[in-house]
Amino acid sequence: IIDNCNGNRCWGYVTFEDKYPPVINCEDIEIICVEEPGLYIPFTDPTFIGLPQITDNCDGALDNLGMSYTQFGNGCNKTIVRRWQTFDNYGNYSNECIQTITIRPLSFAEIFAPNPLVVLPCNTSTDPESILAYTGNISDAYAYVLNGNDTYAINGQTCNIIGTFTDQILEACGPHCHGNKKVIRTWQFIDWCEGIISLPVTQLLKSADLEGPTFILKDTTVTTSPWYCAADFDLPRPWEL
Repeated sequence: IIDNCNGNRCWGYVTFEDKYPPVINCEDIEIICVEEPGLYIPFTDPTFIGLPQITDNCDGALDNLGMSYTQFGNGCNKTIVRRWQTFDNYGNYSNECIQTITIRPLSFAEIFAPNPLVVLPCNTSTDPESILAYTGNISDAYAYVLNGNDTYAINGQTCNIIGTFTDQILEACGPHCHGNKKVIRTWQFIDWCEGIISLPVTQLLKSADLEGPTFILKDTTVTTSPWYCAADFDLPRPWEL
């Protein structure tokens, strides 16, 4: 600093320190049970559920974010209480933010039945895993639950819902049909939170020969009779692919 009147000057050091702590805001949320795995993945994963909002005038608050949680209840009535806190690079600790997450079980109203008719090539297995491998469509193989853009198969037990099925196999024709058959699959579901059983849902699976055979024939050369332009000969058997 210089005095313009007499030229006197002085100097000194200025230290800038961050004395303001970060601030955390977290909201209570409710999710359905199929989303629960998203609660336990790393914070940096974009599918993590329930990340709080952090404001800070300097750096470090997000990198130093910490959380502990306590779980209450069971699969029919589960609550998770999280405690969030962080600090910045200057050691200023934020407030502690308490977040309550309610995990809701599934209901029958959220379950979609599998497609009522599925047509498969002959000799294709009709178990749900094989159907999914062939068609690539979960709804052909299983009942399912939709949550946004995600589809969850009811494969055995999913959350509080247990899916079971029984099959009635009908041969489509005689013994030489080579795998042609129809399967009447009857699905039922149990909600073990409510202790109730759904009405049966019927699905028809048709395993049919949908393609004709293909053959390869060898070229054949024969000689005609010297007296007239004709010949009697036997063609070789075709090759079946």
